[in-house]
Amino acid sequence: MLDIVEKDLFGVHMPNVTHMMLDGTVEATRRQSIITRFSADPTIECLSQTTHVGRLGPDLTGADTVMFLEHEWNPTKDLQSMDLAHRLGQKRTVNVYRLITHRTLEENYEYSKNQDAYRKCCCESRER
Repeated sequence: MLDIVEKDLFGVHMPNVTHMMLDGTVEATRRQSIITRFSADPTIECLSQTTHVGRLGPDLTGADTVMFLEHEWNPTKDLQSMDLAHRLGQKRTVNVYRLITHRTLEENYEYSKNQDAYRKCCCESRER
């Protein structure tokens, strides 16, 4: 998925956006240097990374936007990825976006997940 983003979005539509990519193909020894550079260099506007690699990494307080292009079936894993941008030291508001393709399995899953969260919220508020 990130290869498509790299080629089509940044290569064709946003060629002037300075970005870096972090996925499973990047050696574990290089990952920290990429994250450090992204956090320290204000000219790098975007760090694209997979959820799997992202949730295992260190804090990303240099980020103010988290955008999910792929979705974990376990919502806890997505929350771990979001939390990396919400850590101590974050001075900015963090916006989280989830891109979902219409009429797909992931759309149905997200709908079900949100319905479960809504039911849980309603039940908890009635118990009080």
